[in-house]
Amino acid sequence: MQNSKTELQHTSGDIIIREGTRSICSKQICMQDMMIILLCDGGSITLDINQNKGQTISEGDILICPPGVVLDNFRDDNNADLKLLGMRYSAANQSVLRASNIWSIMIYARNNPVFHLDQKMLELTRAYYCVIKMKYVTFRDNYYGEIMTLLMQCAFFEISLIVSMQIGQQQAQNPDQGRQEYIFRKFTELMAQSDFRDRTVAHYAEIMCISPKYLSSVVKAVSGKTALDMILDNATEVIGRELQYSSKSIKEIADEFNFPNISCFGKFIKSRTGMSPRKYRHKTVK
Repeated sequence: MQNSKTELQHTSGDIIIREGTRSICSKQICMQDMMIILLCDGGSITLDINQNKGQTISEGDILICPPGVVLDNFRDDNNADLKLLGMRYSAANQSVLRASNIWSIMIYARNNPVFHLDQKMLELTRAYYCVIKMKYVTFRDNYYGEIMTLLMQCAFFEISLIVSMQIGQQQAQNPDQGRQEYIFRKFTELMAQSDFRDRTVAHYAEIMCISPKYLSSVVKAVSGKTALDMILDNATEVIGRELQYSSKSIKEIADEFNFPNISCFGKFIKSRTGMSPRKYRHKTVK
């Protein structure tokens, strides 16, 4: 375990910068409203990512985590040199996530979170981190917050491009897998644009002009999860953000997402989060 420890946090709360295994791995990381990029810049480390136990990341790997992903049980295998950038969803939503392909990549990364960078891309990612860290420690002038946010946006765009290129290369190497990946990515893009008023597999299959059974089989083959699970997971995230950040009443949110009544809405939230809508709102609002 490294002796150095750096933990930086933007004063607005929109940005988190961490460095060193002690700072990052001292406890479970679960940032419900953060998009996280974790770079392994040396050595290796093993950790649990949601229900995926014993995932290893090594030098040159990046781990991309959409909001709500849980990182736990860190085991430093070989003096890992870790660098973490995090951006709050509410800030990213103003610019980064408006590019729908980036949100689809974030959804893809929920089930395929580890990507390897070649030397050129590794150096570029290091450079972004160094610039962001350097700006953090400078004098906080009138435009400090805006500059920090824009630097983070650039980093997320650049890394999303890297990931998108790798996904495309995987498809080119395996045409059959490419077809499945295309369907899966189309499915995730539709979810990224969805209002989740309709939370059925049939709804997405109809838009894509394929059968619900075929869509389900492709999603299961690519991600290991069922299409319905992915729909409900993402619907829960979107609805949870409404509970967390909007001033709408619980009944208004239930109506907005086309629940027949507030009782059905309450049962849905309870089954997905283990809490009633009111308790979920109270627990997550800081």
